[in-house]
Amino acid sequence: MPQLYLRDKCYTFERLPSVPSLLVELLDLCYDADSNFSQIAESIEKDPGLSAKIIQLANSTLFRQWNDVTEIRRMLVVLGMDNVRQIVISSAVHQFFAKFGKEFGKQIQQSWVRALVCSNLAMRLAQLTGYQKPQEAYLAGLLYQVGQLLLLLNHQQTYQGLLAGYQPDSDFCALEKSEFGNDHCELGAALTESWQLESFIADAILFQKAPTEELRSAPTLLKIIAVASALSTADDSKASPAAIERAGILFNLTESSTLECLATAKGNARQVIKDLGMPGYFSPATKELGSAALQYEENVHQQLANRVKDLALANSLRSTPQDQDHELAKNLRATFEILFNIKDLFLIRAASPDRLMIVNDAGLQQLDEINVSTTDTDSILASTYRSQSPQDSFNAAPALLDKQLTRLLRTEGVYFLPLPHKTEVAGVLALGVSAAQQPELSARKPLLNLLGGDIGRALKSATQPVASPGISYEQLGRIAHELSNPLTIIKNYLYVLGKKIGKEHAAGEELAFIDEEIDRVANILLRAKDPDNVAPENDCALDINRLIRDLDRLLGDSLYQTAGISSRLQLDEKIPLLACPRDKTKQVLLNILKNATEAMPGGGKLEVSSRDSIYQNSSEYVEVSIKDNGPGIPRQILAQLFKPVESTKQGHSGVGLSIVSNLINEMSGHISCSSSAEKGTEFKIYLPRTLAARHME
Repeated sequence: MPQLYLRDKCYTFERLPSVPSLLVELLDLCYDADSNFSQIAESIEKDPGLSAKIIQLANSTLFRQWNDVTEIRRMLVVLGMDNVRQIVISSAVHQFFAKFGKEFGKQIQQSWVRALVCSNLAMRLAQLTGYQKPQEAYLAGLLYQVGQLLLLLNHQQTYQGLLAGYQPDSDFCALEKSEFGNDHCELGAALTESWQLESFIADAILFQKAPTEELRSAPTLLKIIAVASALSTADDSKASPAAIERAGILFNLTESSTLECLATAKGNARQVIKDLGMPGYFSPATKELGSAALQYEENVHQQLANRVKDLALANSLRSTPQDQDHELAKNLRATFEILFNIKDLFLIRAASPDRLMIVNDAGLQQLDEINVSTTDTDSILASTYRSQSPQDSFNAAPALLDKQLTRLLRTEGVYFLPLPHKTEVAGVLALGVSAAQQPELSARKPLLNLLGGDIGRALKSATQPVASPGISYEQLGRIAHELSNPLTIIKNYLYVLGKKIGKEHAAGEELAFIDEEIDRVANILLRAKDPDNVAPENDCALDINRLIRDLDRLLGDSLYQTAGISSRLQLDEKIPLLACPRDKTKQVLLNILKNATEAMPGGGKLEVSSRDSIYQNSSEYVEVSIKDNGPGIPRQILAQLFKPVESTKQGHSGVGLSIVSNLINEMSGHISCSSSAEKGTEFKIYLPRTLAARHME
């Protein structure tokens, strides 16, 4: 069992708990013929425990060449569907049999909701700041409190009471250290670091609570998680002033922009909770769950039990032609290793009423020489067949035949499981077990009996040929869905290939072209599958001139006056109300105006103007110009102006203009910049001249 050591403390992490409803959803997806990697990844990306297991396997020795991949979707392609199914099934089985208490379940739920909010907020901040790996930011946000799961798993009773008083702005890490010697940030970072990812995810988890001043010069991913973690809560409580101030200092975000990002993240979390049918979560801050939520917990636990029973063997029983005993035996061996950690077994079928035949899928010559009679009164195997009741060699005296099977299985003993079918017995499953495993199997006897019935039916049922259905016009949506799977795989391998050859390789442009064409085909398929799925436009009423005046007053009494800057406005009063988000536009203007002020520390002039009805490429825009008479922008910086590079300005995050560019793109606008040492710098912003609904009334 994998273990993690930190400051002479040992922590088990193989069986990190997950949200039961997500396990139910994933079990259904894993055995749904219509599901694909994207759907499964979308579900796994909701849960820190499952994500940790995927990353652990994807960065094991077998897959070490892929350790620069930090996106769950790409990891699933690397691992393959069979490995993903094994992880999901083993997680579900453990969760079902662990029988965690209600208080433990509540703590898992709250930790999960916080992780949902943090991951969505981290991705939003990454998109806003132009961080090149938004999926990496999402993953870091999802895992930001994975250390709490480790502490819950290893110190359940003690940690539950401590975690009940968790607050994001409290000195919770100090309490953890005093009690356990390590805090959840250190543990989460140590676990992530053990995967040897080529990423700052471990550092982001470790330093998420570092002082804001120390984070000013830190890599962007660390800043993103520091801001997202400070704002993330499992309820609708308001963001703390300190967390909002942190976002302002590290990313120059206004309070309204920060709260808009947080509202989007919480909205996404609510939607996930709603989709899973989970009542009583993310309601106004409360410590107790209502009766509806408690009933939900009981129902979902029963659903998980049903899925474990119905789907645990689905891969082996559905994908295997039932008249091919060798294939069935091999698949059962893989399945029992997942469910019970049993690696060695023999499938024994009833060849006739008086004779049993061992399916020799392992190709052992000795098995072909063994003759098993159902009338043998000494053999435990024969007795199991006749009595239709499980027996083992630890609680009954084994006959010579039983001892031979034990030796061939290379185990301490054998657990014999009958495989009934209606009133008959189709055969017996001989499971090689140790003395330590025998009590655990006896405790799981109800599940084993259910599985025995499934295997018995598979042995008895005849294989029927399945006719291949034709393709009709009505199946176009289904075809589009199926085509998305190979497209996803090709796109993922293009990404990995691009990482291997590097950005400077001559084939880089060709790979980018192929990637764009795949996206285009995927969009065509999406429209074919669901032509009515069109997102509604965000229609807001923006008075652009009023916003410019408001900002001029705000900055004139503070930044301009302090820096000795005079401002002049030239506004076109004919500009109508625009269908444009006010907060995003405000963030854009504020970032550019602050940059202009910082560029003129010795004072200067600033001109802001607006013009109506500017045409570009047959489209109509409203233009906003911001011009200063500062020293200009160096040519080498001008070429990379809207990319998220580290700024040379003292105390500046270096991502302000990247935020500007991304926000304008989101509003379907454009931005340009001209600069020289003689004339200063001018930014021109072009916003679509789409009239607000209020203006048209």
